[in-house]
Amino acid sequence: MSNSISYGQFALKNSEWYEQYTSQVWDASDVSNLLDIFEYKSHQKKDMTSKQLRIVFSKYSPDVFAKLNRESDSLCCLKHEEYRELWNKSHPKVDQSFWDMYCKGLIMLMKVDGTLNDK
Repeated sequence: MSNSISYGQFALKNSEWYEQYTSQVWDASDVSNLLDIFEYKSHQKKDMTSKQLRIVFSKYSPDVFAKLNRESDSLCCLKHEEYRELWNKSHPKVDQSFWDMYCKGLIMLMKVDGTLNDK
C-alpha cells in the first residue's frame, strides 16, 4: 500500500479552508437550521421550496451525508470563490462572511436543487 497522496488530496489539505470545512460534519438538522436563517430561493428551480428541501434532506441516510460532506469539503476548499459566484448567480446573493461560514451547507443545497448538476 502506498503512502503517497494524489495532487487533489495535497491541494485539499493545503487549502486555507481545509481545517474549517473538514472539521464540520453536516446532517439534516444542520441543513434545516441553515434554511431557518435565510430565505432559500433558486432562480433555476423556482418550484423548489425550503419545506421540500427539508423533506429531501431528512430522508438521506448517514452514508449519503458522508458523501455530501466529502464533496462539499472539496468544493469549499478548492473552488471557494468560484462556487460563491455560482450561488450568487443562481440564488439570492449572500455576502462573503455568510458564504465563508455556511459554504458546506450551501454547496449541499446546490447539489440537491440541481444547480451543480448543470456544471
